[in-house]
Amino acid sequence: LDLERPELAAVKKAQEAGDWEGAMDALATHYRSRFPRDGIKLKYVKEDAVMALDMKFRSRPSRKYFKLHEEFDWYRRPDEIPDHHWLNLLVSLHPLQFTADEYIASGDEKYARAVVAIFEDWLKHCPPGSGSPSWSLATTMIRSGVFLRTFERMIQWEGWPHASMARFLCNIYDHVDFMVERRGKGNQDATNSEHLMRLATGFPEFRDAGKWMEAGYGRVKERIFEDVLEDGTQRELTSGYHQAAMNTYTLAAKRMADFGRPVDDAFRERLEGMYQWCLVMARPDGSVPVNGDSVGGNVHSYLADGAKLFGRDDMKFVASRGKEGKAPAFLDGVLPVAGYYTMRTSW
Repeated sequence: LDLERPELAAVKKAQEAGDWEGAMDALATHYRSRFPRDGIKLKYVKEDAVMALDMKFRSRPSRKYFKLHEEFDWYRRPDEIPDHHWLNLLVSLHPLQFTADEYIASGDEKYARAVVAIFEDWLKHCPPGSGSPSWSLATTMIRSGVFLRTFERMIQWEGWPHASMARFLCNIYDHVDFMVERRGKGNQDATNSEHLMRLATGFPEFRDAGKWMEAGYGRVKERIFEDVLEDGTQRELTSGYHQAAMNTYTLAAKRMADFGRPVDDAFRERLEGMYQWCLVMARPDGSVPVNGDSVGGNVHSYLADGAKLFGRDDMKFVASRGKEGKAPAFLDGVLPVAGYYTMRTSW
Protein backbone atom coordinates (compact mmCIF):
# COMPACT_ATOMS: atom_id res chain seq x y z
CA LEU A 1 0.00 0.00 0.00
CA ASP A 2 1.03 3.61 -0.58
CA LEU A 3 0.71 4.85 2.99
CA GLU A 4 1.62 8.38 1.89
CA ARG A 5 -1.86 8.79 0.39
CA PRO A 6 -3.80 11.28 2.58
CA GLU A 7 -6.81 8.98 2.84
CA LEU A 8 -4.61 6.29 4.43
CA ALA A 9 -3.22 8.57 7.16
CA ALA A 10 -4.99 6.62 9.92
CA VAL A 11 -3.65 3.34 8.52
CA LYS A 12 -0.10 4.73 8.46
CA LYS A 13 -0.35 6.08 11.99
CA ALA A 14 -1.46 2.71 13.38
CA GLN A 15 1.12 0.83 11.34
CA GLU A 16 3.96 3.02 12.55
CA ALA A 17 2.81 2.44 16.13
CA GLY A 18 2.93 -1.31 15.54
CA ASP A 19 -0.84 -1.57 15.92
CA TRP A 20 -1.74 -4.21 13.30
CA GLU A 21 -5.37 -4.53 14.34
CA GLY A 22 -5.82 -0.77 14.42
CA ALA A 23 -4.26 -0.45 10.97
CA MET A 24 -6.61 -3.06 9.53
CA ASP A 25 -9.60 -1.41 11.21
CA ALA A 26 -8.62 1.91 9.63
CA LEU A 27 -8.12 0.26 6.24
CA ALA A 28 -11.54 -1.43 6.42
CA THR A 29 -13.17 1.87 7.37
CA HIS A 30 -11.50 3.53 4.41
CA TYR A 31 -12.67 0.86 1.98
CA ARG A 32 -16.24 0.97 3.31
CA SER A 33 -16.30 4.67 2.49
CA ARG A 34 -14.99 3.94 -1.00
CA PHE A 35 -17.42 1.09 -1.68
CA PRO A 36 -20.77 2.20 -0.21
CA ARG A 37 -23.29 -0.53 0.38
CA ASP A 38 -26.06 1.26 -1.51
CA GLY A 39 -23.92 1.28 -4.66
CA ILE A 40 -23.84 -2.51 -4.91
CA LYS A 41 -25.98 -4.05 -7.65
CA LEU A 42 -27.01 -7.65 -6.99
CA LYS A 43 -27.44 -10.20 -9.77
CA TYR A 44 -27.29 -13.81 -8.66
CA VAL A 45 -29.22 -17.06 -8.10
CA LYS A 46 -29.99 -17.54 -4.41
CA GLU A 47 -29.87 -21.32 -4.71
CA ASP A 48 -26.17 -21.12 -5.64
CA ALA A 49 -25.43 -19.21 -2.44
CA VAL A 50 -27.45 -21.61 -0.29
CA MET A 51 -25.67 -24.64 -1.74
CA ALA A 52 -22.28 -22.95 -1.25
CA LEU A 53 -22.89 -23.09 2.51
CA ASP A 54 -22.32 -26.83 2.18
CA MET A 55 -19.43 -26.41 -0.28
CA LYS A 56 -21.60 -27.59 -3.19
CA PHE A 57 -21.14 -25.85 -6.52
CA ARG A 58 -22.25 -26.10 -10.11
CA SER A 59 -20.71 -24.92 -13.34
CA ARG A 60 -21.62 -24.84 -17.02
CA PRO A 61 -22.68 -26.83 -18.94
CA SER A 62 -24.13 -29.02 -16.14
CA ARG A 63 -26.85 -27.74 -13.80
CA LYS A 64 -26.05 -30.33 -11.13
CA TYR A 65 -24.35 -29.41 -7.85
CA PHE A 66 -21.23 -31.30 -6.74
CA LYS A 67 -19.56 -31.50 -3.31
CA LEU A 68 -16.05 -30.06 -3.06
CA HIS A 69 -13.34 -32.57 -2.01
CA GLU A 70 -15.79 -35.46 -2.36
CA GLU A 71 -17.03 -35.35 -5.97
CA PHE A 72 -14.40 -32.95 -7.35
CA ASP A 73 -11.53 -30.75 -6.21
CA TRP A 74 -9.77 -27.62 -7.46
CA TYR A 75 -7.65 -29.76 -9.83
CA ARG A 76 -10.16 -32.38 -10.96
CA ARG A 77 -13.67 -32.09 -12.41
CA PRO A 78 -16.44 -34.55 -11.44
CA ASP A 79 -16.09 -37.98 -13.09
CA GLU A 80 -19.44 -37.63 -14.88
CA ILE A 81 -18.53 -34.28 -16.47
CA PRO A 82 -16.63 -34.79 -19.76
CA ASP A 83 -16.10 -31.10 -20.53
CA HIS A 84 -12.87 -29.63 -19.09
CA HIS A 85 -14.45 -26.16 -19.29
CA TRP A 86 -16.58 -27.11 -16.26
CA LEU A 87 -13.54 -26.80 -13.98
CA ASN A 88 -12.08 -23.80 -15.82
CA LEU A 89 -15.30 -21.87 -15.25
CA LEU A 90 -15.63 -22.97 -11.63
CA VAL A 91 -12.12 -21.90 -10.64
CA SER A 92 -13.00 -18.41 -11.82
CA LEU A 93 -14.75 -18.50 -8.41
CA HIS A 94 -18.08 -16.91 -9.29
CA PRO A 95 -19.57 -18.70 -6.22
CA LEU A 96 -17.65 -16.22 -4.06
CA GLN A 97 -19.58 -13.29 -5.50
CA PHE A 98 -22.92 -15.13 -5.49
CA THR A 99 -22.51 -15.99 -1.81
CA ALA A 100 -21.39 -12.45 -0.95
CA ASP A 101 -24.44 -11.17 -2.84
CA GLU A 102 -26.71 -13.19 -0.58
CA TYR A 103 -24.93 -11.77 2.47
CA ILE A 104 -25.71 -8.25 1.22
CA ALA A 105 -29.30 -9.18 0.37
CA SER A 106 -30.10 -11.02 3.60
CA GLY A 107 -27.64 -9.60 6.12
CA ASP A 108 -27.06 -13.16 7.35
CA GLU A 109 -23.41 -13.46 8.37
CA LYS A 110 -23.30 -17.18 7.64
CA TYR A 111 -22.97 -16.27 3.97
CA ALA A 112 -20.06 -13.94 4.68
CA ARG A 113 -18.37 -16.71 6.68
CA ALA A 114 -18.96 -19.08 3.76
CA VAL A 115 -17.15 -16.67 1.43
CA VAL A 116 -14.15 -16.74 3.77
CA ALA A 117 -14.25 -20.55 3.95
CA ILE A 118 -14.39 -20.98 0.16
CA PHE A 119 -11.61 -18.45 -0.44
CA GLU A 120 -9.33 -19.88 2.21
CA ASP A 121 -9.82 -23.43 0.93
CA TRP A 122 -9.08 -22.38 -2.64
CA LEU A 123 -6.00 -20.38 -1.59
CA LYS A 124 -4.66 -23.28 0.48
CA HIS A 125 -4.82 -25.67 -2.48
CA CYS A 126 -4.13 -23.22 -5.32
CA PRO A 127 -1.57 -20.62 -4.23
CA PRO A 128 0.13 -18.53 -6.93
CA GLY A 129 2.73 -20.59 -8.76
CA SER A 130 1.05 -23.90 -7.90
CA GLY A 131 0.45 -24.77 -11.54
CA SER A 132 -3.21 -25.45 -10.85
CA PRO A 133 -5.95 -24.91 -13.48
CA SER A 134 -6.84 -21.80 -11.47
CA TRP A 135 -3.79 -19.99 -12.78
CA SER A 136 -4.32 -19.86 -16.51
CA LEU A 137 -4.46 -16.38 -18.03
CA ALA A 138 -8.18 -16.62 -18.83
CA THR A 139 -9.29 -17.89 -15.40
CA THR A 140 -7.03 -15.43 -13.57
CA MET A 141 -8.40 -12.53 -15.60
CA ILE A 142 -12.04 -13.48 -14.96
CA ARG A 143 -11.38 -14.22 -11.28
CA SER A 144 -9.74 -10.81 -10.78
CA GLY A 145 -13.06 -9.18 -11.63
CA VAL A 146 -14.90 -11.60 -9.35
CA PHE A 147 -12.49 -10.74 -6.51
CA LEU A 148 -13.04 -7.00 -6.99
CA ARG A 149 -16.83 -7.40 -6.84
CA THR A 150 -16.57 -9.82 -3.90
CA PHE A 151 -14.36 -7.41 -1.98
CA GLU A 152 -16.89 -4.60 -2.48
CA ARG A 153 -19.47 -6.81 -0.80
CA MET A 154 -17.35 -8.42 1.89
CA ILE A 155 -15.91 -5.13 3.16
CA GLN A 156 -19.43 -4.31 4.36
CA TRP A 157 -19.04 -7.12 6.93
CA GLU A 158 -17.44 -5.65 10.01
CA GLY A 159 -16.74 -9.18 11.23
CA TRP A 160 -14.38 -10.04 8.38
CA PRO A 161 -11.27 -11.43 10.14
CA HIS A 162 -8.36 -9.09 9.54
CA ALA A 163 -5.94 -11.84 8.53
CA SER A 164 -8.36 -13.19 5.92
CA MET A 165 -9.04 -9.70 4.57
CA ALA A 166 -5.28 -9.11 4.29
CA ARG A 167 -4.80 -12.39 2.42
CA PHE A 168 -7.64 -11.44 0.08
CA LEU A 169 -6.01 -8.10 -0.75
CA CYS A 170 -2.60 -9.73 -1.17
CA ASN A 171 -4.11 -12.28 -3.53
CA ILE A 172 -5.61 -9.50 -5.66
CA TYR A 173 -2.08 -8.13 -5.92
CA ASP A 174 -0.87 -11.61 -6.94
CA HIS A 175 -3.51 -11.69 -9.69
CA VAL A 176 -2.25 -8.40 -11.10
CA ASP A 177 1.35 -9.60 -10.99
CA PHE A 178 0.32 -12.70 -12.94
CA MET A 179 -1.51 -10.68 -15.60
CA VAL A 180 1.28 -8.10 -15.94
CA GLU A 181 3.81 -10.84 -16.67
CA ARG A 182 1.70 -12.66 -19.28
CA ARG A 183 -0.13 -11.72 -22.45
CA GLY A 184 -2.67 -13.44 -24.64
CA LYS A 185 -3.53 -12.72 -28.24
CA GLY A 186 -6.11 -10.46 -29.87
CA ASN A 187 -9.29 -9.95 -27.86
CA GLN A 188 -7.98 -11.91 -24.88
CA ASP A 189 -5.00 -9.57 -24.64
CA ALA A 190 -7.27 -6.52 -24.86
CA THR A 191 -9.64 -7.87 -22.20
CA ASN A 192 -6.79 -8.92 -19.91
CA SER A 193 -5.28 -5.44 -20.24
CA GLU A 194 -8.59 -3.74 -19.48
CA HIS A 195 -8.84 -5.87 -16.35
CA LEU A 196 -5.43 -4.57 -15.27
CA MET A 197 -6.82 -1.07 -15.63
CA ARG A 198 -9.97 -2.06 -13.75
CA LEU A 199 -7.95 -3.24 -10.76
CA ALA A 200 -5.78 -0.11 -10.86
CA THR A 201 -8.88 2.10 -10.59
CA GLY A 202 -10.50 -0.27 -8.09
CA PHE A 203 -7.46 -0.26 -5.80
CA PRO A 204 -5.52 2.97 -6.32
CA GLU A 205 -4.19 2.54 -2.77
CA PHE A 206 -1.68 -0.01 -4.07
CA ARG A 207 1.69 1.60 -4.68
CA ASP A 208 1.97 0.05 -8.14
CA ALA A 209 -1.54 1.02 -9.32
CA GLY A 210 -0.11 3.68 -11.64
CA LYS A 211 2.21 1.12 -13.25
CA TRP A 212 -0.72 -1.27 -13.73
CA MET A 213 -2.70 1.46 -15.43
CA GLU A 214 0.15 2.39 -17.75
CA ALA A 215 0.83 -1.26 -18.61
CA GLY A 216 -2.84 -1.92 -19.30
CA TYR A 217 -3.33 1.18 -21.41
CA GLY A 218 -0.14 0.57 -23.38
CA ARG A 219 -1.36 -2.90 -24.31
CA VAL A 220 -4.91 -1.79 -25.09
CA LYS A 221 -3.62 1.00 -27.29
CA GLU A 222 -1.42 -1.47 -29.12
CA ARG A 223 -4.37 -3.78 -29.64
CA ILE A 224 -6.82 -1.17 -30.92
CA PHE A 225 -4.44 -0.24 -33.73
CA GLU A 226 -3.60 -3.86 -34.55
CA ASP A 227 -7.11 -5.29 -34.30
CA VAL A 228 -9.30 -2.44 -35.53
CA LEU A 229 -9.04 -1.44 -39.20
CA GLU A 230 -8.67 2.15 -40.32
CA ASP A 231 -12.41 2.41 -41.09
CA GLY A 232 -13.29 1.35 -37.53
CA THR A 233 -14.16 -2.30 -38.23
CA GLN A 234 -12.82 -4.96 -35.87
CA ARG A 235 -10.40 -7.17 -37.81
CA GLU A 236 -12.29 -10.44 -37.30
CA LEU A 237 -15.15 -9.06 -39.42
CA THR A 238 -17.94 -10.38 -37.21
CA SER A 239 -20.56 -8.14 -35.65
CA GLY A 240 -20.43 -9.97 -32.30
CA TYR A 241 -16.69 -9.62 -31.81
CA HIS A 242 -16.84 -6.03 -33.02
CA GLN A 243 -19.27 -5.14 -30.25
CA ALA A 244 -17.31 -7.08 -27.63
CA ALA A 245 -14.05 -5.40 -28.59
CA MET A 246 -15.70 -1.97 -28.71
CA ASN A 247 -16.99 -2.52 -25.19
CA THR A 248 -13.49 -3.45 -23.98
CA TYR A 249 -11.89 -0.36 -25.52
CA THR A 250 -14.67 1.89 -24.20
CA LEU A 251 -14.15 0.54 -20.69
CA ALA A 252 -10.40 1.11 -21.05
CA ALA A 253 -11.03 4.75 -21.98
CA LYS A 254 -13.33 5.09 -18.96
CA ARG A 255 -10.68 3.58 -16.65
CA MET A 256 -8.14 6.11 -17.87
CA ALA A 257 -10.57 8.99 -17.31
CA ASP A 258 -11.36 7.70 -13.80
CA PHE A 259 -7.63 7.57 -13.09
CA GLY A 260 -7.20 11.16 -14.26
CA ARG A 261 -5.32 10.25 -17.44
CA PRO A 262 -7.58 10.61 -20.54
CA VAL A 263 -6.70 8.57 -23.63
CA ASP A 264 -4.88 10.31 -26.46
CA ASP A 265 -6.59 11.67 -29.58
CA ALA A 266 -5.50 8.80 -31.85
CA PHE A 267 -7.04 6.18 -29.52
CA ARG A 268 -10.22 8.21 -29.21
CA GLU A 269 -10.50 8.62 -32.99
CA ARG A 270 -10.11 4.87 -33.63
CA LEU A 271 -12.69 4.14 -30.92
CA GLU A 272 -15.14 6.60 -32.47
CA GLY A 273 -14.66 4.73 -35.74
CA MET A 274 -15.95 1.57 -34.03
CA TYR A 275 -19.13 3.43 -33.09
CA GLN A 276 -19.34 4.73 -36.65
CA TRP A 277 -19.42 1.07 -37.72
CA CYS A 278 -22.60 0.69 -35.64
CA LEU A 279 -24.13 3.71 -37.38
CA VAL A 280 -23.34 2.37 -40.85
CA MET A 281 -24.43 -1.20 -40.14
CA ALA A 282 -27.58 -0.60 -38.07
CA ARG A 283 -30.89 -1.67 -39.57
CA PRO A 284 -33.98 0.41 -38.69
CA ASP A 285 -34.72 -1.87 -35.72
CA GLY A 286 -31.13 -1.58 -34.44
CA SER A 287 -30.08 -5.07 -35.46
CA VAL A 288 -26.88 -5.74 -37.41
CA PRO A 289 -26.00 -8.56 -39.82
CA VAL A 290 -25.18 -11.93 -38.27
CA ASN A 291 -21.89 -12.35 -40.07
CA GLY A 292 -19.20 -14.86 -39.17
CA ASP A 293 -18.94 -16.21 -35.61
CA SER A 294 -21.62 -13.89 -34.29
CA VAL A 295 -25.04 -13.54 -32.75
CA GLY A 296 -25.73 -10.14 -34.28
CA GLY A 297 -27.30 -8.09 -31.51
CA ASN A 298 -28.85 -4.64 -31.31
CA VAL A 299 -26.65 -1.54 -31.46
CA HIS A 300 -29.12 1.15 -30.41
CA SER A 301 -27.70 1.20 -26.87
CA TYR A 302 -24.16 1.43 -28.23
CA LEU A 303 -25.16 4.35 -30.44
CA ALA A 304 -26.72 6.09 -27.44
CA ASP A 305 -23.39 5.69 -25.64
CA GLY A 306 -21.52 6.91 -28.71
CA ALA A 307 -23.69 10.00 -28.90
CA LYS A 308 -22.66 10.92 -25.34
CA LEU A 309 -19.00 9.97 -25.70
CA PHE A 310 -18.38 11.83 -28.95
CA GLY A 311 -21.15 14.44 -29.04
CA ARG A 312 -22.74 12.83 -32.10
CA ASP A 313 -26.29 14.01 -32.83
CA ASP A 314 -26.52 11.55 -35.72
CA MET A 315 -25.91 8.63 -33.38
CA LYS A 316 -28.50 10.03 -30.97
CA PHE A 317 -30.99 10.24 -33.87
CA VAL A 318 -30.58 6.59 -34.85
CA ALA A 319 -30.46 5.35 -31.25
CA SER A 320 -33.74 7.14 -30.46
CA ARG A 321 -35.35 6.13 -33.77
CA GLY A 322 -35.60 9.74 -34.85
CA LYS A 323 -37.03 11.17 -31.63
CA GLU A 324 -33.88 13.11 -30.74
CA GLY A 325 -30.76 14.40 -32.46
CA LYS A 326 -30.23 14.97 -36.15
CA ALA A 327 -30.41 12.47 -39.01
CA PRO A 328 -27.05 11.33 -40.45
CA ALA A 329 -25.90 13.30 -43.49
CA PHE A 330 -25.65 10.11 -45.56
CA LEU A 331 -27.92 7.22 -46.53
CA ASP A 332 -25.69 4.60 -48.12
CA GLY A 333 -22.70 3.65 -45.97
CA VAL A 334 -19.19 2.57 -46.90
CA LEU A 335 -16.55 0.85 -44.77
CA PRO A 336 -13.95 0.44 -47.53
CA VAL A 337 -11.18 -1.42 -45.67
CA ALA A 338 -13.55 -4.09 -44.36
CA GLY A 339 -15.43 -4.18 -47.67
CA TYR A 340 -18.85 -3.43 -46.18
CA TYR A 341 -21.43 -1.43 -48.13
CA THR A 342 -24.92 -0.66 -46.87
CA MET A 343 -27.87 0.84 -48.74
CA ARG A 344 -31.01 2.36 -47.29
CA THR A 345 -33.89 4.50 -48.53
CA SER A 346 -34.18 6.57 -45.34
CA TRP A 347 -33.29 6.69 -41.65
